[in-house]
Amino acid sequence: MKRNSTILGFHCLSRMDYFPELEESTHRDGKTDNIMFGKYAPHGGCDGEMGMTWYSLNNEEVPRLEVFSADFSMLNEDVFQRLIANLKEDMTPDMFSKMLIEHGFKDLSDYPLKK
Repeated sequence: MKRNSTILGFHCLSRMDYFPELEESTHRDGKTDNIMFGKYAPHGGCDGEMGMTWYSLNNEEVPRLEVFSADFSMLNEDVFQRLIANLKEDMTPDMFSKMLIEHGFKDLSDYPLKK
């Protein structure tokens, strides 16, 4: 169900209260961090989201963009096109968070990125 009023936002896993509980299993899967971003309803739920997950590969943190098929159409929207155009291979979670903020996304993490 699509909502009329949504905000662009994101959540960074390593800056959430529950991260310590998930950290061991996250790292066991080769993941080092995750940022979910998209269009969120003010009181819960979303109209679409995607994730950037960082994996440990060859002693480097490597980002991977993941989108469920139901949200493929978001990739054609201007704000997401601008994000994709600015992605870098060596982008860290903090760098990506800053880029999201610069593109009008609100940091909804429990501990927002410090400026």
